[in-house]
Amino acid sequence: MKIDNLALTDLPQCFSKTKKNIPLGFWCQNQFDYKHIYKNLYLDHWYNKKKKTKDIQYLLKLNERIVKFLADSLNKAHKKNYSEKYWRILIGPYLFWVIPSIFNRWEVLRTFFKKSRKKYSFISQKKCVLNPPFTTLQSVNMLCNDSLYNHNIFSKIILSNYQNRISDQKKTIKIRNDGSKYLDIFNWKLHEKKSIISNIKNSSIFFKIIIFFNKYLFDSRIFTAKKFLLLNLKLKNLPFSTENFFQNKFFNFIRKFKNKKHAKETHLRNKLFLKKKMFSADKFEIFLLNFVIENLPKIYVEHYAEAKNEVQEYLTKKKKIIFSQHDILFNEIYKIWVAEMLRLNSKLIISDHGTIDPCIVPTNLFHESKISNINLISHTFGRKKNQIKASTTLPLAYKTLKYNYKNKNIIFIHRELPRYNVKVTSSIAITSIIEFFYIKKLIKSLPESLKNNIKYKCINNFGLNLVNSFSSIFGKKKIISKNQKYEDTLKSAKIVVSLYLSTPTVEAIKLNIPTLILLPKETMVFEKRFYKYYSNLKKNKILFDDPEKMSKHIKKIWNNTDDWWQSKSVIRSKKLYLDGFLFLKSKNFVENEYIERLKGV
Repeated sequence: MKIDNLALTDLPQCFSKTKKNIPLGFWCQNQFDYKHIYKNLYLDHWYNKKKKTKDIQYLLKLNERIVKFLADSLNKAHKKNYSEKYWRILIGPYLFWVIPSIFNRWEVLRTFFKKSRKKYSFISQKKCVLNPPFTTLQSVNMLCNDSLYNHNIFSKIILSNYQNRISDQKKTIKIRNDGSKYLDIFNWKLHEKKSIISNIKNSSIFFKIIIFFNKYLFDSRIFTAKKFLLLNLKLKNLPFSTENFFQNKFFNFIRKFKNKKHAKETHLRNKLFLKKKMFSADKFEIFLLNFVIENLPKIYVEHYAEAKNEVQEYLTKKKKIIFSQHDILFNEIYKIWVAEMLRLNSKLIISDHGTIDPCIVPTNLFHESKISNINLISHTFGRKKNQIKASTTLPLAYKTLKYNYKNKNIIFIHRELPRYNVKVTSSIAITSIIEFFYIKKLIKSLPESLKNNIKYKCINNFGLNLVNSFSSIFGKKKIISKNQKYEDTLKSAKIVVSLYLSTPTVEAIKLNIPTLILLPKETMVFEKRFYKYYSNLKKNKILFDDPEKMSKHIKKIWNNTDDWWQSKSVIRSKKLYLDGFLFLKSKNFVENEYIERLKGV
């Protein structure tokens, strides 16, 4: 009997030249091959919506157990007696990305070997090494983007659980493991040449002045520049955020320590394993805990003492109200500073920085509500007592655009998802590929006179290169530069077609640009409360799950969009949707609303 080779990722080296190659998932092959699209769908265990719903509830509970275990273990390793909340602030973002990611890799292999009783060969590195990342940011981006990193995770699962299903393992992959390129992928790069003003804002003296005078400390500017200024003046605050200072601190720390060997390296990490046997007898949970401990960012293990020292001179016992949207997720130095400040009587408010994904549970597994005193949300899907509905902080929501009836552009707003399922979301990894096919099908169905009016803007790139694929089919001139401000994109639109439910969609509707939403419902699972919005949007021909039906609708409304967009039923539908996803109590006096929230902590 011939033995087939199991290809784990898209690495060319993992494909056999002499055997038939069986791809483990859609990420292993040409994702744009339409004839394989539905076969690839069935390879994703979360295509089964009942399974996904059940799994998410399991992962939510598992996340809590691991937080408690690690909080206790980190206290013992570092000889501290800090609260669970302290450690959750630090490690929570790492866990709500990593736990679903490893569960996904495990389940992909489990369901594959359950369906097929054959034996396979596979190709790996000589040693499946997973070096601990330095930061959460680095870990997340390796899970999202790095084929070798994911290949080694799959390999480790096979070797620990499915060796009886492997007839031959060839250790011929010779690629260097290099995670350093993922340390700075969120555009937080430090520019070598800085302006005088930038240098002042990044200085320790300037930050100490801010922390001395300001009771309210914002990690970034909220609303428009004018409204942020008004808010600070009314709070008797200096109108500056802490963002630049802590980003500067963070990346200077990375530069200093990322390649430094630590004398206590093995000793400290080994202490985290001391109570491992008491955690679980389940095979997956044992594997997961080992992975989490072995790959917990170094900044919380080997370099925790140095990182903590970085913030000591910026602490105060005076009660401060810390308002965070961004840095609380990926800036490790900022997170340590916040955790230390909360120990010294300060309070934390975390606010939405965009629109919610209406998943079964929040994509952050309730992390933000669990670490904050108040969690401000601009949607109606709150579940925790400290989640308080407040007006959105998105700057575009406070602007007005005059719709140009002479515009001809049909603008497609899209985003790439990572090739591998990572954190819990309403969609699955292959969703953005199916969305791309929906776009092609819609454009094909448009009248020839309208096809020249299409434009495409993709928000990010996780290696699928959707922009290049669109360009190769429809031409470079159809691509909107990633550097173009979204506000300018909307100014040129006659109709916006959004392929996902997120910030760009609600912003377009809020600015009263005729907007359509196209969703592949077969790959998406929403929480129950969202379905009333879904039905209402669909009834009023704002949301479609069929690209050909949307194409007919565009043709019908093209000569007079107002007949549809300004009709009473559509206006009611837009209002319902915006009240649910982009709450705005008072556009003119939002700063007064936030003063009330800030002073109420």
